[in-house]
Amino acid sequence: MASATPDKITFEHPLNEKMRTLLRLEHLFRQVNHYLPNADTWSSRSAIDALLDMVNIFSRADIKADLIKELDRQREKLAGIRRNPGVDAERLDIILEELAKATDRIFSIDGQIGHVMRT
Repeated sequence: MASATPDKITFEHPLNEKMRTLLRLEHLFRQVNHYLPNADTWSSRSAIDALLDMVNIFSRADIKADLIKELDRQREKLAGIRRNPGVDAERLDIILEELAKATDRIFSIDGQIGHVMRT
């Protein structure tokens, strides 16, 4: 296994389908954030390609439910570390609130997420 740098996480195959989809979305969001500030033609094309790939993923019927489940799972895990000594409870509360807001925003979308992106 290759050594991991602090900003990289090394995953060994096989990952489940949900995890591969979430990693793909993370990669696409990073691509858009990288190319969007640039005004050249190739950067614009790369950003649009990434956005179109995101629309395709978000058009899947199961992605909304998977995202909500994963956010809820993360909230439960983080809430469980509250009793550990040395945990910054104030910072933890902020993170849990951000996760709750993200869950609420996704839940409030009518239908598939991809439908909202197309309009």
